[in-house]
Amino acid sequence: MEWNFILTFRTDINGLRAIAVIAVVIFHFNNDWLSGGFAGVDVFFVISGFLMTGIIFKGLESHSFSLVRFYIARANRIVPALAVLCLILMIFGWFFLFNSEYETLAKHVKGSLYFLSNHTYWLESGYFDASSHEKWLLHTWSLSAEWQFYILYPLILFLFSKLCKIDTLKLLVLIAAILGFVFCIVATFYWPDAAYFLLPTRAWQMLLGGVAFLYPIKIFFNNTKIEIVGWSLIFGSYFFISDNNLWPGYLSLLPVMGAYLIIQSNNNNSKVTNNIYFQKIGLWSYSIYLWHWPVVVFIRNFIDDISLLIIFTGILVSVLLGFLSFTFIEKTKYQVAKYSVFILTIFGSIFVLQTNGAKTPYRYLSQSPVNDFVLEYKNYNTNRQTPSCHVTNGQKVREKFGVVDSCVNYEIKGGVFLWGDSHMEALAYGLRDQFPADVPVNQITASGCPSSFFIKQGDISYLRRACDYANALTLSAISQIIPDTVIIANKDNHQQMDWGMTVSTLKKLGVKQVILVGPVPQWYPSLPLIYAKNAFGLEILASHKIDKNVIKTNIQMLEISQLIPDLTYIDVINNICKEKESIYSCRVIYDDVLLAWDYGHLTLEGAKFITREYVLPQILN
Repeated sequence: MEWNFILTFRTDINGLRAIAVIAVVIFHFNNDWLSGGFAGVDVFFVISGFLMTGIIFKGLESHSFSLVRFYIARANRIVPALAVLCLILMIFGWFFLFNSEYETLAKHVKGSLYFLSNHTYWLESGYFDASSHEKWLLHTWSLSAEWQFYILYPLILFLFSKLCKIDTLKLLVLIAAILGFVFCIVATFYWPDAAYFLLPTRAWQMLLGGVAFLYPIKIFFNNTKIEIVGWSLIFGSYFFISDNNLWPGYLSLLPVMGAYLIIQSNNNNSKVTNNIYFQKIGLWSYSIYLWHWPVVVFIRNFIDDISLLIIFTGILVSVLLGFLSFTFIEKTKYQVAKYSVFILTIFGSIFVLQTNGAKTPYRYLSQSPVNDFVLEYKNYNTNRQTPSCHVTNGQKVREKFGVVDSCVNYEIKGGVFLWGDSHMEALAYGLRDQFPADVPVNQITASGCPSSFFIKQGDISYLRRACDYANALTLSAISQIIPDTVIIANKDNHQQMDWGMTVSTLKKLGVKQVILVGPVPQWYPSLPLIYAKNAFGLEILASHKIDKNVIKTNIQMLEISQLIPDLTYIDVINNICKEKESIYSCRVIYDDVLLAWDYGHLTLEGAKFITREYVLPQILN
């Protein structure tokens, strides 16, 4: 193992790696089982920082440190297994992926092998977004962040070692860790997606691992007590944190400090980690981490009914593949073969990108008419007019939240006011198309934001500035315009909002009618892919891959709406779907176009249909 250079093999660290990878694997296969399992990645970062700092400082103190040797050692550790995974995915994609999917995979392979995938995924969307299960290499963002740290950290330390003493260098690492944590808290609140993926907000976790090496705690009592505190922090984060929390803000201190304390306790006889199972998994942890996510994506995309047996099989397959990768790739000494795979995969990904997903007669699937169908929906959103009434789009265009003046006409009273998140934005195209021309329509939307003046449940993620701004702007606009009808639409979690208070507030302002459009059916990984693979050419899609949480939300809202007389609730799901033996059969084609262009955002034709059939009748009544 790599820490043989700095100290004797530590079973506690090896076991810590095992528990970290187990948490990540469980979370990805079923996040209901371990809602905060993703924090295992933060634990990995601490371990990496501890080991790398040890290697670097041992070399600096003995005047034998070499940047070149350091980089080569890290590459030999990380690159071969990653390159083999990417090559196998490229081979798999040749036979089983549509052109658009294959092209995306090739793009992500390049990003992963260049160790820039964290930037790629940051620019595409968030880690927990619906589209995540279409990205075979999403998990490599952490490897990219780690590699970027490996490049910069030793270089900076090496240069500073020429200017100051080792003790000063150690102090700088400590100060950098503290300042990095403060920056992480601020950045996570203001730029949550960037903070999740990028190195500046993750570096402090690795630096704190370095602090654990540079400033070992002198324990004057049983080190088991420190270990217990450390495990309590880690398991607490695994069980009580979820993907609803802003991450990696101040809450990430829990798993990070937990890992720090376990490392400091230096308990090689730990009852938690010192067993053959965790020791083996610890040795295989890197390869298990590499392989588990593609197994998850395969299951999500190619298996309709995901049972407990499928999930447990997937976990076992991940461990088996991790073992094989460790044994035959990580441990092999044939470096030329290792890097030949890397080069071959890079050129393969370039070929696929240059040929638009390998659209060639030599690839049977690329000649299928379904290819063009899937590609049409992949590009659907980019072909639509940019919504100027989207608060968060305003930030991207003008670097501040807001909407253009035409979104809200304060000169005309009455009319209709559209309020919601990106799902209302999609529905609004149909609403505006179907409303009579003489009806004034005002609109304020914001991505990922609940349309409510008060949230009954939830967490800090609901306190983002965009949401506060959008809801405050909505309240101000409605109080001045006093629209006849307010129409609200959101993605999910409607039951977390206090509709009694929201409706009461709107009625007091003079609004005559409040309509809440319930969630539309949502499909994972996406409706176009599921339809193309299971029901191409049909109007009805029968599949287990409908989001059951949205179904539960709709059921709860049917009950809640009965208790609020002034709220008109439109049940979309039960109008277009029928359930039999847990399989939902839904009409998904309208005017020869799918209801949604991704997992659940309505197409223009879908929005017109929902408006015409279910929204307008409520207003006309």
